[in-house]
Amino acid sequence: MIIINIILLMPYITFKIIYKFYDFFKILLLSVNFLKYINK
Repeated sequence: MIIINIILLMPYITFKIIYKFYDFFKILLLSVNFLKYINK
């Protein structure tokens, strides 16, 4: 039963991790663009 729960939870956990990384990446890109804009 626990193994089945883990298998069911894996996609959810993976999705959450990917989403967090995606959010972080977006913020990083925004700040880089902002810095480029300032340095012009």
